This record gives sequence, C-alpha cells and structure tokens, in this order.
Amino acid sequence: MGKFAGFVALFLVGCGMAWAKKPVKVERWEAVEELMPGTAINVSTGSQAGPDYCVLAAVDDGTLTCTTERAARLVFSRSAVRYVWAFEPAPNRHVVLWIAVAITAALEIAACVAGGVVGGLGVGFMLAVAWAEAATPPWGPVWMPPPPPRQQRWRRRLVYEAPVSAVAP
Repeated sequence: MGKFAGFVALFLVGCGMAWAKKPVKVERWEAVEELMPGTAINVSTGSQAGPDYCVLAAVDDGTLTCTTERAARLVFSRSAVRYVWAFEPAPNRHVVLWIAVAITAALEIAACVAGGVVGGLGVGFMLAVAWAEAATPPWGPVWMPPPPPRQQRWRRRLVYEAPVSAVAP
C-alpha cells in the first residue's frame, strides 16, 4: 500500500504543478519582426470584429504592412495590433500508425501469454507478414488502388499578443 500511496501523491503533485503553471504570454514584437515576408498571417485589432487574413510584406518597430488576396495593402500601427497569428504546416502525427503498432503489440503479448513460445512465434510470423504487406508499394495490397494524395494541413500559431495596457481603444 505504501508504493501505491507514493504514486498517488506524485500524481497529485504533478497535477497541481501543471494546474498552477501560468500561461505563457507572447508579448514580443521582435517575434513579429522575425517572420519572413510572404508568410500568411492573421492580424487582429481591438476595434474590429474579426482578424484580417493577409500576406506579410514588411515589419518595422512601429508598423506591420501586409497585402490581402485582392492586392489591397494594409498598414497596422503597432499600438493598434492586438494579436498576430502565423499560418504554418501542421505536423503529420501518424496517429493511425501508432494505433496499429499498439494493436500489434497487444496481439503479440496475448499470443505469448495464451500460447507460450509456439503461439507467440506463430502470431508474430503472421503479424510480420501483415506489416510487410502493408509496407509494399503502392502502400497496400496489389488489388487496392493507391490512396489519394493528402492535402497539406495548416495550423495557426500565436506569434504576438499585445499587453493589455498597450492596446489602443
């Protein structure tokens, strides 16, 4: 019972530390200045309903300049900018692959427990053949057509958040 109580105490301390952690504020204008021209961004000011989607043209200490899809040029003063988000490719997490690895490991463990060494070898051989078939070009059995190409996923990353006192009314 002593080890279990230690694990529970460690878990509660970890949860408390995670809960007490302050959210990180992104108040550095230098982060906006480090963005490359041509980066797709969203700029939000305090006086409008929604953010403006545009492509970054230039940034200096006092202004942010970008162009919209219709070639309109937008110039924001630093004091008017409340948030700046940059669009970047989202990481490909391969969730299905990790689920397949977990199911494979669970099947192999169950086969070893239920059938001993012989059962583990038999199921292991069948799983190895299944993985080899899944890894053959065109990424699956010969009788199946190749999957369609995946669209690039994008995510929006917060680059700048103005301090509360710096936002113009």
